[in-house]
Amino acid sequence: MSKHVEQGYTLLELLSVVVIIAILVGIAVPSFRQSSLNSNIENRILEFKRALVQARSAAVSRNVITTICRANADGDGCGANNGAWSNGWIAFVDDGGSVAGGVQGNGALDGDEELLISFTYDNADQYSVVLRDVDGSDAIPSLSFDNSGLLTLGTEAHVVVCEKGNDPTVSRGLNIFRTGRAVYSRDFDNDGKHDLQVGDGQGGVIKHDLTCG
Repeated sequence: MSKHVEQGYTLLELLSVVVIIAILVGIAVPSFRQSSLNSNIENRILEFKRALVQARSAAVSRNVITTICRANADGDGCGANNGAWSNGWIAFVDDGGSVAGGVQGNGALDGDEELLISFTYDNADQYSVVLRDVDGSDAIPSLSFDNSGLLTLGTEAHVVVCEKGNDPTVSRGLNIFRTGRAVYSRDFDNDGKHDLQVGDGQGGVIKHDLTCG
């Protein structure tokens, strides 16, 4: 009569499995975090461009001035922190409204001016969003379009989104031209980091590395 002997795993085999699982987790977790980081940055750039397109379209179709400004904490007005867009942004019809005291084209949501978009983030402290002028030196608190869809700023501008460590390899941006058209940043010099290229107003081109510092 034959006997069937069941054999379990040895301690060494179990430890080997645990080590393999630990290695796989160690590889997967950083990859997932990086993927999530990239996705959140791309999402912010996409949403900002969506706001630009909608505000510009409303300005032309309704023959008004529209404005995008950095949002306050509640997303129902412009933020007081000059140039800090990390909380999000709002777009509105900047026509002064019908309530006394409203001012047309002043870059602030006054009275009963119509709110077009309100976009805010809960994890604002994890990312930086900046809007600067053509040479990258001055922060811009708001951006307006006239009834032809042109920027009232008088110059080009760019938006940059960075993670809190300001790693330039994951930063992304938008060039916003005086015509109101916006294009995404690219790695123009193949160094693994996106760049922004804007005109200098004299027929030349200025290239900016993407940084929020």
